[in-house]
Amino acid sequence: MSNLHAQVVRSMEHPMNSYRDIEFLVPDNLRNPENIPKTFLYCDDIKTGDDLTDYLNARVPGDLQSSGVVRPYNASMSKRYRRQVMRLFKAGVIRILVCTDAAGMGCNIPDIDMVVQWKAAKNISSWVQRAGRAARASGRDGLAVMLVENWQKAVAEGASVGQDGRGRGRGHTGRGRGRGERGHGGIKHSGYSVLHGQRRGTYSGAFDIINPIDGPVEIAADTPGEGIYIYIQETVCRRRVLTKIFGNAVSNVPSATCCDLCNPLLFNRTRPGKPATTPRQLKVKKGQPVDWVQDALYAWRRAIKKELFPKALWAPHAILDDATCKVLASIGPIESKDMLEGVLKKGWARWDDLGDRLYCYLADLAIPDAVPIALKRPGAKRKAPVEPNKVPEPSSTSDPTTSTKRAPQPGQPQPTPPQPTTLSPAPLQLPIASAAPSTYEDFWERIKSPR
Repeated sequence: MSNLHAQVVRSMEHPMNSYRDIEFLVPDNLRNPENIPKTFLYCDDIKTGDDLTDYLNARVPGDLQSSGVVRPYNASMSKRYRRQVMRLFKAGVIRILVCTDAAGMGCNIPDIDMVVQWKAAKNISSWVQRAGRAARASGRDGLAVMLVENWQKAVAEGASVGQDGRGRGRGHTGRGRGRGERGHGGIKHSGYSVLHGQRRGTYSGAFDIINPIDGPVEIAADTPGEGIYIYIQETVCRRRVLTKIFGNAVSNVPSATCCDLCNPLLFNRTRPGKPATTPRQLKVKKGQPVDWVQDALYAWRRAIKKELFPKALWAPHAILDDATCKVLASIGPIESKDMLEGVLKKGWARWDDLGDRLYCYLADLAIPDAVPIALKRPGAKRKAPVEPNKVPEPSSTSDPTTSTKRAPQPGQPQPTPPQPTTLSPAPLQLPIASAAPSTYEDFWERIKSPR
């Protein structure tokens, strides 16, 4: 790698499927395609490579997109296409080639400015071979950049690697650099990742400089990926790891063109896109809905449907539903488009298509100020009157032992307690049954006779 002047390893700051970490390849406000560095962008997955191509092409101004400054290149494409694309890349018409290893087979292009590896390389040999294609001509200033996933900074150095590339097994102390942390699945905790440069190279640049963890580079014969994790997690100099792996002589490369650890200013050439900030939602006070404004919005959506969707089978409220009309009729005058956007953009799917027309329509209406909604304060419930406690009168049949009378003083005659009255039950009087009539005639005679 004598031709490689600088090496940069940076963790991705944004989600991988956003592809915002490669925005540095296409500068903002691009006017001349030659301002794009001539780049090999290596991606091992063809589908992801197509997505990267689309994202970078979207950053190219419309008048330059027809020239095809960003093109994909892999073994699944025809030989004719690959031959033509490689010819245009050598000529400088194509500036970025999103490719697999197929692009490097048998080609020698001396003026490649940058080699970018999307996601960590599988092993050191693959990385060295790809990075070595940058600045092959003598005297050129080249750069090799590896954009790695965040977990790559936390994989234990001696962990085994599964098919997905993630570490497996138990973590261990690395390189004799003091006490290490053991982690489940070979992944160490976030403190380890930060100490080994996970936050370096971000958009803000606040964490580019870290304290080096010095110590001898120890690489076992069975180290996963030929020591790729040791290379990624290095904190002193990346070239010394390559020197240890390949047994080369120590090179005297100037620190300015060595690696991001020796010269953190190299990150300025590989900064990711600016982190997206979520705008604060505008708070609008709602009042009483104005009936005629609500009716005007109903008329507007009917007119829009008749103009733009005359043959649609759905009703006009599919354009602007009743609940939204009620909200717009209760917030008073629409002072600006930003105010309307803050109220509608998140909940109205047609904002991009009809937002301007709706704002112009509402701005022409003389909408009165919002009338605050009167708060109903529930009155205090009247409690039922509580009757005063009645003192129970003493009962004549109360137990004398529980009487409240004072006990007699010593020396006084004791009162004779009343004796309980014994009531004898009255004798039971049983009715005497009369003799039953002997005949039917006697029975009727007894009924008819007066008593």
